[in-house]
Amino acid sequence: MKVLSLNYPKQAEDEAKVNKLVNYYKRNQEQEAMNDMNSLTVPRIDMSKIAGEAAPFSIQYAQLWNRSVRFA
Repeated sequence: MKVLSLNYPKQAEDEAKVNKLVNYYKRNQEQEAMNDMNSLTVPRIDMSKIAGEAAPFSIQYAQLWNRSVRFA
Protein backbone atom coordinates (compact mmCIF):
# COMPACT_ATOMS: atom_id res chain seq x y z
CA MET A 1 0.00 0.00 0.00
CA LYS A 2 3.00 2.28 0.44
CA VAL A 3 3.39 2.31 -3.34
CA LEU A 4 -0.09 3.83 -3.68
CA SER A 5 0.46 6.61 -1.15
CA LEU A 6 0.74 10.23 -2.27
CA ASN A 7 1.73 13.43 -0.56
CA TYR A 8 -0.70 16.34 -0.55
CA PRO A 9 -0.57 18.87 -1.98
CA LYS A 10 0.58 16.87 -4.96
CA GLN A 11 3.92 17.67 -6.53
CA ALA A 12 5.17 16.94 -10.05
CA GLU A 13 6.70 13.63 -8.93
CA ASP A 14 3.35 12.59 -7.43
CA GLU A 15 1.61 13.30 -10.74
CA ALA A 16 4.28 11.24 -12.51
CA LYS A 17 3.69 8.41 -10.04
CA VAL A 18 -0.08 8.51 -10.66
CA ASN A 19 0.43 8.50 -14.41
CA LYS A 20 2.84 5.57 -14.14
CA LEU A 21 0.32 3.56 -12.09
CA VAL A 22 -2.55 4.39 -14.46
CA ASN A 23 -0.50 3.40 -17.50
CA TYR A 24 0.55 0.15 -15.81
CA TYR A 25 -3.10 -0.65 -15.05
CA LYS A 26 -4.21 0.10 -18.60
CA ARG A 27 -1.39 -1.97 -20.07
CA ASN A 28 -1.67 -5.01 -17.76
CA GLN A 29 -5.05 -5.13 -16.04
CA GLU A 30 -7.71 -3.16 -17.86
CA GLN A 31 -8.61 -5.71 -20.53
CA GLU A 32 -8.80 -8.55 -18.00
CA ALA A 33 -10.99 -6.46 -15.70
CA MET A 34 -13.29 -5.55 -18.59
CA ASN A 35 -13.55 -9.21 -19.64
CA ASP A 36 -14.45 -10.23 -16.08
CA MET A 37 -16.98 -7.43 -15.79
CA ASN A 38 -18.65 -8.32 -19.09
CA SER A 39 -18.76 -12.05 -18.33
CA LEU A 40 -20.67 -11.65 -15.05
CA THR A 41 -24.42 -11.27 -15.03
CA VAL A 42 -26.66 -10.44 -12.11
CA PRO A 43 -30.28 -11.57 -12.14
CA ARG A 44 -33.02 -8.99 -11.86
CA ILE A 45 -34.47 -8.41 -8.41
CA ASP A 46 -38.06 -9.55 -8.00
CA MET A 47 -39.46 -6.79 -5.80
CA SER A 48 -42.63 -8.75 -5.04
CA LYS A 49 -40.56 -11.32 -3.14
CA ILE A 50 -38.84 -8.81 -0.90
CA ALA A 51 -41.64 -6.30 -0.32
CA GLY A 52 -42.37 -7.47 3.23
CA GLU A 53 -38.82 -8.38 4.19
CA ALA A 54 -37.57 -4.99 5.42
CA ALA A 55 -36.47 -4.88 9.04
CA PRO A 56 -38.22 -2.38 11.31
CA PHE A 57 -36.52 0.97 11.85
CA SER A 58 -35.50 0.11 15.41
CA ILE A 59 -33.59 -2.99 14.29
CA GLN A 60 -31.88 -1.12 11.46
CA TYR A 61 -30.94 1.72 13.81
CA ALA A 62 -29.55 -0.69 16.41
CA GLN A 63 -27.38 -2.40 13.77
CA LEU A 64 -26.03 0.93 12.54
CA TRP A 65 -25.34 2.09 16.09
CA ASN A 66 -23.43 -1.10 16.90
CA ARG A 67 -21.33 -0.73 13.73
CA SER A 68 -20.52 2.89 14.45
CA VAL A 69 -19.45 2.11 18.01
CA ARG A 70 -17.44 -0.95 16.99
CA PHE A 71 -15.61 0.63 14.04
CA ALA A 72 -15.17 4.15 15.37
